[in-house]
Amino acid sequence: MKAKFTIPILIILLSGLVPVQAAYSGTPSATTSITGARTVPLTIKIIFIGFQSTDINTTYLVSRINLPDQKAQGVLGASQTMGSVTYNFTYQTVFADSSTIASFVANLTSMAKVVNIPAGPQGATDPSQNPYFNSSSTNVGTVSNTFYDANKVEAFLNGDSSFGSSPIPGYTLFVADLHAYVPSLTTAEYNAYFCSPCTSPRTVTIHPHYYNITVTDSDLGLVRPRPFMTGWGGTSRSSFIDLSAGPTDVTGEPPLQVAQAIRTVGPATYLLTWRTQYIADYVAGAVFNLFGPDQLYPINYSAKYAFHLFVIDARPFGSTPAITSTVNIPLIKTRLASLVPFANISVTTQFSTLASDPALSKVISDATSTVFDSFSNDTIIDARPVYNWLSLEGHLSHYINSTRTTQQIDIPEFIFAFGGSYEFAFTFKSDLFQRASPDSIFGVSLGDLVLIGHSQADFTIGNYYGRLGRTQPGKGVGFTDTIIHESGHELGLVHPFSYDLDENFVNSVMSYYPGVNVYSQFDRDLELRGINDELLIFAQVTIAGASSSLLNSGSISAAQAAMATAEQKYSTMDYEGAVSYSLIAAQDAASAQAGVGILGGFSGGLYIVLGILIGTAIGILLGFLVFRKKTTGGLAYYRCPTCNRALRWDPAMGRWYCDYCQKPV
Repeated sequence: MKAKFTIPILIILLSGLVPVQAAYSGTPSATTSITGARTVPLTIKIIFIGFQSTDINTTYLVSRINLPDQKAQGVLGASQTMGSVTYNFTYQTVFADSSTIASFVANLTSMAKVVNIPAGPQGATDPSQNPYFNSSSTNVGTVSNTFYDANKVEAFLNGDSSFGSSPIPGYTLFVADLHAYVPSLTTAEYNAYFCSPCTSPRTVTIHPHYYNITVTDSDLGLVRPRPFMTGWGGTSRSSFIDLSAGPTDVTGEPPLQVAQAIRTVGPATYLLTWRTQYIADYVAGAVFNLFGPDQLYPINYSAKYAFHLFVIDARPFGSTPAITSTVNIPLIKTRLASLVPFANISVTTQFSTLASDPALSKVISDATSTVFDSFSNDTIIDARPVYNWLSLEGHLSHYINSTRTTQQIDIPEFIFAFGGSYEFAFTFKSDLFQRASPDSIFGVSLGDLVLIGHSQADFTIGNYYGRLGRTQPGKGVGFTDTIIHESGHELGLVHPFSYDLDENFVNSVMSYYPGVNVYSQFDRDLELRGINDELLIFAQVTIAGASSSLLNSGSISAAQAAMATAEQKYSTMDYEGAVSYSLIAAQDAASAQAGVGILGGFSGGLYIVLGILIGTAIGILLGFLVFRKKTTGGLAYYRCPTCNRALRWDPAMGRWYCDYCQKPV
């Protein structure tokens, strides 16, 4: 061998003998197990409206005893297979000035709608009664409700520049006390309703205020008012709660101005502490439910999510409405696409009758009980044996061969139209102890499949529905909104009121009270953040467990570059934009692992021998190409044919590359 070949050959030999450690993990050995963990920083900006700075001890408010500085994201329906996610919270507090408060109050006043209704049971008047004040045997005779349009209030708060910019990454929570500015329930009015004895029956008028929306069923057109809310949010990355509003039967909590009067707080010196803690509990509910939520099931990436809807009509022949009118496929696809916009969404339907499936028909028949849910007036079909037959006994494969891969995730949904007033429920031993019937359900997500059941009474509920104080003949509730809700669960979403019922007032199909069919911004963030977390954790763990060599150094570098871009987009809450880079990082990390795996089965001695052989061969070839004499004609592979500058070998691409022209040759 000539001396001029020695140096390049030696360099290649040494690179084959000494693997370079992965820079991302900082781990000195490829055998070290890295479980993977992600810390997600979020700033929560709390804007107080109607409070004075002396009303709240903000230092104590954000203390860890009151508000979480960390929260490990839970996976409620299963265990996470790799890594973990921890939210790190920091807080900002802002008090609205007098001019901002005046502007907000003027906006509320301009949209106020006052509705006077008698106190008492629902359904006797038009409009119907306030369900919280449902007794007619008190000193309260009239409930003068003031309603504000929840969507307009949210839009006004989000559009007010005086509050400053929203935190990134983070969320904004508006907390209001407006009892000094708008009609609100007083302590005297509250005591007049909860009187004992009631010496002046039905003589008092009370003045609570609320936020309201009205929704229309997307299938069968039932109009449903949702008037008794104390907050709203989710259209953007903000939410508001009015502590002076209400009370509402959804939460059962008295407003702040009443609570601090009727509860034995103690000496005046303690009032500041009590009020601060009271407010902190509401803030913590929003933090846990909306800003740093758990997952129901592990959120998994796939290029395609295929929803298979088996719509089974169990009603008597000739029942109306037609089963095909109860499912809106385009709307379902649109809503699901908003949740996972990077993926291909497929929604297929198969309509059939229960009578055409004798085996399933027997299962439903055997699961039908005589247990009656007195709240919803439904007779119970026990969901547990139906799921057991479909999933655990293996009959699901008769309908679909489900896959769950990064290429496609299949989600089967069995949707039953029951006759009469039959609906699904889960029965428990506690039902006997409590002497109460189990609650019927519209649907349930069980991880590998969905069960949904509506009754004929649901399809025709407008014929006797009294929430508007009048019937809506021919109107009802179809399956679409329930399908969107349960599909959200299958993709990992939780109810936004898991920790605190006040977050039931959110513009999300995952809520119960509003009855909307859209996913909130909080839902979309949870889903897309979860997709990125899964892919980035995989990339981190995989790269950390792989030794770098000539075979995979390009893949490792590409993975690290993609991770850096994904993290940059993630940090600005561009979760959708981050997904493609997180996917590239995961794919390149897997390629790097596969490259190392080629040598992973060899003993150390064979690894060295193989490294020497490969290094020698490449070194000789490189030396030959670099130091051989130039030819006078033809394509010079060691020089760019365009600019005639020297080329370099790119091991990741497996080709010569011109840095000047920035292209492979």
